Amino acid sequence: MAFVRPRLRGVLHELAFPVSLFGGGWAILHAPAGTARAATAVYAATLSACLGVSALYHRGRWSARARAWLRRLDHATIFLLIAGTFTPIATIALSGWLSTATLAVVWGGALLGSLLTTLWTNAPVAVEVGPYLAVGGFGVVLLPRLVANLGPVGVGLLALGGAVYVAGAFIYAFQRPNPWPRTFGFHEIFHTLVLAAALLQWIAITQWVLPTAV
Repeated sequence: MAFVRPRLRGVLHELAFPVSLFGGGWAILHAPAGTARAATAVYAATLSACLGVSALYHRGRWSARARAWLRRLDHATIFLLIAGTFTPIATIALSGWLSTATLAVVWGGALLGSLLTTLWTNAPVAVEVGPYLAVGGFGVVLLPRLVANLGPVGVGLLALGGAVYVAGAFIYAFQRPNPWPRTFGFHEIFHTLVLAAALLQWIAITQWVLPTAV
């Protein structure tokens, strides 16, 4: 059966991309100067890159070769967003060896994951989704320290965002539910959850992480 491209494929990320530029710029301007602002800029850049590349890949009409390369880039920027989201958290809400170790683990994992998705273009879904969950799941080991430094509400928003990302990953992997395949299918639900998770974590970073910066 031929693939039917849903009419709304990529529309949500296309609309969210300019919003992410505004939200990222706002976060950068409100971050304290120095390391905190630099870390926030990394986060903002990876968020906009992920949404922008996704919109470009899903909305454009590309040749087979261009589409293959954009697919690689689309999947790689997800890893960059995961590491980028950790960056202000690790830099501001953690300190000492734990901050350094967290940055090393998440960025090392993100770079390895990006390389994997770039080189292994026909990887099984489990191999494709598993590394995302592994890198993002590292945050679980940080929860006790983060609760002490940010409080339960801020950490709750970060954790809820992570849980929504995970739900989206499973929907992407199993391709269910797929309510209206010609208009709004499983992939659009996945994109919706990505935006919901990104919003939750943006609120946590701007309202709970940045205010703790010295």
